Amino acid sequence: MKVIKGLNNNVVIAEHEDYGEVILTGRGIGFSKRPGDLIDANAPEKFFILRNENEQTQYRQLIEHVDETFIACMTEILQVLEAEWAETFEEHIHVALTDHLSFALERTRKGLTISNPFLKETQLAYEKEYRAAGWIIDEIEQWTGVRLPEEEKGFIALHLHGAVTRTPLDQVSAYTRLVKDMTVMVERALDIQLSPEDLDHRRLFRHLQQAVARVRNGEFEEVSEPLKKMLQAEYPFCYNLSWKLIRTMQRALQTTIPEGEAVYLTIHLQRLSSKRKY
Repeated sequence: MKVIKGLNNNVVIAEHEDYGEVILTGRGIGFSKRPGDLIDANAPEKFFILRNENEQTQYRQLIEHVDETFIACMTEILQVLEAEWAETFEEHIHVALTDHLSFALERTRKGLTISNPFLKETQLAYEKEYRAAGWIIDEIEQWTGVRLPEEEKGFIALHLHGAVTRTPLDQVSAYTRLVKDMTVMVERALDIQLSPEDLDHRRLFRHLQQAVARVRNGEFEEVSEPLKKMLQAEYPFCYNLSWKLIRTMQRALQTTIPEGEAVYLTIHLQRLSSKRKY
């Protein structure tokens, strides 16, 4: 492989005879390397492929306007996470998350912040990714001396979840927004203020999240007719609310949802109904 550009001692952009432009990582792999130098195919500890021309163009643009040391920092951070999680991230995260965080650093240095209206929901929905986001912020502070705001944990977590599940970031954000909207509907209907620390809230949130995932994946469960009729008769308010939530999901996901989801939602809603204000 031929070196195109060395980012630091541990990260190099190279030309692979089969894959085209690739990013190589490994301890000391970039030490004293110059464009045109050859690297043995067995030298890298890891490499990722910029699979299409658009990805390659975006990465070149990234190199032009983002500090090379920070690009190398993010490459190493993502490599550590892949190893710890035993996952292979979708390669676009190397462009998308690095670009996002470079702008976040720029905003933070200028004293500017952006709000994250889905921070609470992201923390609940993607706990592992959210914890990793906190670690990434710590690592970036070590590299740059800049502490990114708490809101960035949510954005980073969404990027990580999208990279693991290979779901486009806009879809991950849309699903998180949908669950938040349904949670607000429940709060208003039951006249309660839900707290992330509330066990019932966590149960409800996770059920809504799992319901969205089941619908997206076409996974449906049958429920008994007697159970459905019993819940409908004994808890009509919660049963009707469950159907309002289902219609919201149907509009957002553009698909039909079976009655079984209404049964499961009714059970969770009933747990919360005791907190209503009379």
